[in-house]
Amino acid sequence: MMIDVTKYHHECYNGSGYPSGLVGEEIPLSARIMAVVDVYDAIVNARCYKEAMSHEEAIAYLQEQAGEKFDPVIVYALVKIQRQILEGKDKSRGETL
Repeated sequence: MMIDVTKYHHECYNGSGYPSGLVGEEIPLSARIMAVVDVYDAIVNARCYKEAMSHEEAIAYLQEQAGEKFDPVIVYALVKIQRQILEGKDKSRGETL
């Protein structure tokens, strides 16, 4: 499964991604999930080259790209559990490893 995730999480649902140009459900489920999670994480967290965006902006972007870059079923699932995501983020604030 991890090979699928690392190899195919840059595939786009519409076939425009890489490395293999897979389309829709040809992309392994684990990679379709990781594609959404990876982009969400990149959007909501600051990087040295960009500011963090809000959760709402991230969700709007993912919904806008559903069916193009991302599996719409995975995006829909994320939207359905967004309250739990936000609650988890709130609980983890201030915790140190």
